[in-house]
Amino acid sequence: MNAQRLWIIGTAIVAVAVLVLGWFVGVEPQLVAMRATDEQRRGVDAQNAATEATVARLETAFGGLDALEEDRDALRTSIPVTSESSLLLDQLDALAAASGTTVTQVTTSPLVAYTPPVVDVPPDSGAHEGDTEEAEEGAEEQPAPAEPTGPPMITDPLITPENFYSMQVSVAVTGSNEDVLDFVDRLQHGERLFLVTSLQVSSDEDTGSFTATSTGFAYVLLGAAGAEEAAAE
Repeated sequence: MNAQRLWIIGTAIVAVAVLVLGWFVGVEPQLVAMRATDEQRRGVDAQNAATEATVARLETAFGGLDALEEDRDALRTSIPVTSESSLLLDQLDALAAASGTTVTQVTTSPLVAYTPPVVDVPPDSGAHEGDTEEAEEGAEEQPAPAEPTGPPMITDPLITPENFYSMQVSVAVTGSNEDVLDFVDRLQHGERLFLVTSLQVSSDEDTGSFTATSTGFAYVLLGAAGAEEAAAE
């Protein structure tokens, strides 16, 4: 009876050992592999979702590409990427033809590099206490400066003396009084940016014609990204 009981107990121990060994050798590795596979699947799903979102943003951006290219072309017309004087002469002739006037003289100056505006730097906060007290006493004696009324100064770090230039231009046209004034208006509000700084209008009593001489500045953007390709086009 004792031997049979020992046999049963031994068999039970062996069965339990087989089950435990089967768990650690067969089942547990499979569960670990399943968990790893599930984590990889979640990672792939997250990456696919991010890729789909990126593709959607690119599709949206590509949908507005035509409008951006139109804006780019308009800006290149306003401030060309070439300094060739023939382009400016063609534009002036087109404005004169549209206004019914005749260009009689055009004078241009060499290109002048852009000079960034000087921005006022606030005073050093680490000044000596005595100096601060003296400055405060002086400020009390002097009237407070008037508040600036002009618009805030806006600059772009992409515009530098290496790529942005101005060119002084003087153009004279003849025609009727209304036509020469129309030319000046078209010159100021045309496709190309032109800043008129002075205007002189004279008349010829013999012919009854008027001559308007406009002096101002035109601008070019050299060395910008894509400027060489645009100039070649």
